[in-house]
Amino acid sequence: MQRRQFLSLALAATLAPALPRPAAAATSALERSWQEAPHPLRRQVKAKLALSELYFGELDSRWSRATDRGLRRAADLVAQKDGTGQRPELHHNTGVRAFLAGLAEGRFDHALLKPEAPEGDGFGRWFEDHFTRS
Repeated sequence: MQRRQFLSLALAATLAPALPRPAAAATSALERSWQEAPHPLRRQVKAKLALSELYFGELDSRWSRATDRGLRRAADLVAQKDGTGQRPELHHNTGVRAFLAGLAEGRFDHALLKPEAPEGDGFGRWFEDHFTRS
């Protein structure tokens, strides 16, 4: 009897990894809203995060820990540089959807993107001033 029980357990243990598993439930409103958002919006948001140097992964529409980290860092930067000190709402679907749409549309670019140096400034101008005078 013990041998049969052992064989059935061994067979079950062997087949268990091959059986399909149910998809894991989304753990946060941020992840749920990300999964519900259209694929082009997700790609736009990841591209914006990459331009802001807040995300360094693939520019696809998949959720990952890097996506989560980038979105949370973006929310922190918006709160820090917005002047109001209020962080975008990431705990409710409506707030997350508004934040994702705002990122894709560029409403938070002032807080996320580094300002570009005006032309003529920087090393080129310094070099000209110091070495091209006769």
